[in-house]
Amino acid sequence: MFLCRRMPGSDAAVLLRRTGAAGYNLGPDAYLQVALLYGHVRADLAVTGGVHDSAHVLKSMMAGAGVAIIDVRPPCRTASRTLGVRADLMQWMEQHEYASIGQMQGA
Repeated sequence: MFLCRRMPGSDAAVLLRRTGAAGYNLGPDAYLQVALLYGHVRADLAVTGGVHDSAHVLKSMMAGAGVAIIDVRPPCRTASRTLGVRADLMQWMEQHEYASIGQMQGA
């Protein structure tokens, strides 16, 4: 189940996936829901939970999210994992001639 929460006066919405199990992956429906919201709500969109690598971040951005919260386990590897995802994103963006995340959003 997905919830989109936007508080009055805020300029962002977070797409939450509620499950009882840890370690789940985002399905194609998550990206579809972001894509359906993108351009129809006056808010930045964020995908949380189930984002484990640069492929998930890329799919989130291409669907229209401005933020993807990466699920990093164990926590002691947060910095190295985040830097690796960033490096992968930068390489992919360069190969596909994207100058920014904003250019990728909703593409």
